[in-house]
Amino acid sequence: MSLMYCPNCKKETNATRRICVKALPYKGLPLKVAQKYDYCDECGEYIFDEELDKENWEKVEQEYQRRTKCDSLRQYLKRH
Repeated sequence: MSLMYCPNCKKETNATRRICVKALPYKGLPLKVAQKYDYCDECGEYIFDEELDKENWEKVEQEYQRRTKCDSLRQYLKRH
């Protein structure tokens, strides 16, 4: 729990961080990635956090790179 500004409540409130697994389309691939989001404890609305958003997208990029390397290796092995 941390103190954050909630644009819905228009004040500083406690926020709880939750981990959600979401399927996101990224560069043509559906990727399931666990991502962190902050929610206002008073109204329950999502609170945007730029640093957390950046961290979440880095996880998506890492999963994409992992998947494409793995897929490339499989394709290579099938051909040889």
